[in-house]
Amino acid sequence: RPVVPVGSVFVPVTPVRVVDSRVVFGGVGPVVAGSSRVVSVAAPAGGGPAVVPVGAVAVAYNLTVPGPGSAGHVRVMPGDAVGLTSASAINFRARETIANAATVKVAPDRTVKVYAGSTADVIIDVVGYFVPAAVGDGPVPSAAAAGRFTPVTPVRVYDAAADPGGLLAGGADRLVSTASTQAGGVPVVPVGASAVAYNVTVVETAGAGHVRVMPGDVASSSTSAINWSTAGERIANGSVVGVDADRQIRVFNGGGAPVRFLVDVVGYYSQAGQEFFPVDPVRTTDTRYAQGGAGPVAPVLPGARAVSVAATQAGGMAVVPAGVSAVAFNATVVATGSMGHLRVFPANAVLPTASVLNWPAAGYTRANATAVGVSPERQVTLYNGAGTPTDVLIDINGYYQ
Repeated sequence: RPVVPVGSVFVPVTPVRVVDSRVVFGGVGPVVAGSSRVVSVAAPAGGGPAVVPVGAVAVAYNLTVPGPGSAGHVRVMPGDAVGLTSASAINFRARETIANAATVKVAPDRTVKVYAGSTADVIIDVVGYFVPAAVGDGPVPSAAAAGRFTPVTPVRVYDAAADPGGLLAGGADRLVSTASTQAGGVPVVPVGASAVAYNVTVVETAGAGHVRVMPGDVASSSTSAINWSTAGERIANGSVVGVDADRQIRVFNGGGAPVRFLVDVVGYYSQAGQEFFPVDPVRTTDTRYAQGGAGPVAPVLPGARAVSVAATQAGGMAVVPAGVSAVAFNATVVATGSMGHLRVFPANAVLPTASVLNWPAAGYTRANATAVGVSPERQVTLYNGAGTPTDVLIDINGYYQ
């Protein structure tokens, strides 16, 4: 008999570190190039009560690669996956500390498999988990009752450059409201929301640093949401975070210099909305000619391209069924020709100002994962904000229906 997919709902948690392979932090050492390692995401790396309960089907996590010795990529998939997925979870340059957040299906024992294309340490912070809706609607856990997703066309709710307080100083934090846009006050996240799916971007960095993002009513967190290694960076990371009763999040600058940061909302979790259906990571779009694609996406609006996320590009295997409202995805740009950014939005929506992926110069291969609404035809539009054509890859981690 065909297996009927079971929908799941989201439970946010205060970000917690569950994996740190670095020996100096008690880990067993880096994942060796060309090998994979199965790790548990159930409990804090240093020990303690479980943060991901038995029965969870997926986790929302942040993956950080600290200062790798060479360029490469890491793939993340369920711990019981047979073989390896071809979809990367993060791409990095030599000696670059970088993070990417995503959602991944987990094995029944709450493990994921991590594969390293080149030798690298890995850090995994869990920001929430998904449980079957039938469980979420019951008494355990009650927080899951508000765990259904509603996508919005990506919208900017905050820019530190437009804040009377100016750029965020090193070692300082700031409350950011997701209830409405910063300037016009257009409503974005409604009362009763438990969490937001967001994209945070830092620009005009003065040196290496990191930013932490947590619910507005949480005083501090030891886990980073975005990392950068050099001055002049333009980098984004999409993730999910719980919000306080006023729909606020708290942003902390862990660097030594002031930083300009932007916050874009791509959706929110509440009692209304759609359930999540995780899938093993799978590639649905690869514009590279060598991979059978139609070629790089041309710059500026005339070059915007609608692509389907319904099935794999090569084999045509169905991935996202009809009737979905949004997908959880990872976008990657390959060998960029100039500084730029990528916007991804529903194919039936107007061009948003919010970007999904940013890079500071030519020669970058960079990824960022988040969620996005889709058109009834299960399409999204790719807009290349660079001055040169850019190849784009899209990997799907799940869908909302």
